[in-house]
Amino acid sequence: MAITAGNVSTETYANSATSYTHVHNNNGTVLVVLPMSYIDGSTISVSGITYNGVAMTHVIDDTSTSVSDHAEIWVLTTPANGSNNVVVTYNTAPSFGAIITAVSYTGVDLTTPIGATAQAASDSQASPVSTSITMASGSVAISGFILGGNPTVTPGSGQNSRTNADWGGEHYAVTDKGDATAMSYTYTGGAVRYAHVVAELLQAVSVTVPQMQPGLQQLLGSGGMVGRILR
Repeated sequence: MAITAGNVSTETYANSATSYTHVHNNNGTVLVVLPMSYIDGSTISVSGITYNGVAMTHVIDDTSTSVSDHAEIWVLTTPANGSNNVVVTYNTAPSFGAIITAVSYTGVDLTTPIGATAQAASDSQASPVSTSITMASGSVAISGFILGGNPTVTPGSGQNSRTNADWGGEHYAVTDKGDATAMSYTYTGGAVRYAHVVAELLQAVSVTVPQMQPGLQQLLGSGGMVGRILR
C-alpha cells in the first residue's frame, strides 16, 4: 500500500500552545505532528505532545543558534479516529508565536513508522535551503521548515505543500514527497536564520499469500489421495 496523506490541520498561537482539534481520518494509520516556534534569544523545545490523551513519540528537532527558530517532528501510530485534541507542551513559552501542523497518513509501517532523519539550522543562510536524506523505495519524506521574516517561500520540485504561512514574524512550511533524496525550499530576500527537520515515513510491507495450484489442492483436500490416507 502506498503512503498517502489524509486530513491536515494547522493552528497558530500568539505564545504558548495549549490544544486544538485535529480530525484523524477513519482509515488513517499514523499521525505526524510538526510544532514550529520562535523565541527571542533562548532555547526552546517541546516537552510533550498528546493526541486524544495518548503520548506521541519525539522523532527529531533542531534550532537556530542566536535567535531561536525551532522545528520538531513527533509521531503516533494507530491514533484514535475522529475529532480529538492535539495538546503541545513547551518547556518555554514561544515569545512571538507558534504554529502546529498535524497530518494523517495511511500506508505507513505501524511497527517501525520512522526510518532516516535529517536536520539543518543556521543563523544566516541565503536561498535555497536543501537537506539531503537517504530513504528506502516507497518511503515518504516529511519536512518542517521555519525561517525568519516573512519572505515568499517556494517548496522544491515534487514536494506537496501541507502548510505555507507567515505567523508572528516568521514563515512556516510543511511539505512531503515520495522517494525524496532531498527536501528543499527557495525564498525571496537575503540571508535569514532557519531550522529544518526531515523524517522518512516507512511504507507498510504488504504480505501476499500465494494461491494453491488446483492440482495440489485436489491432492491435499479431504477427497484427495493425501486426505483419504490421513482419514
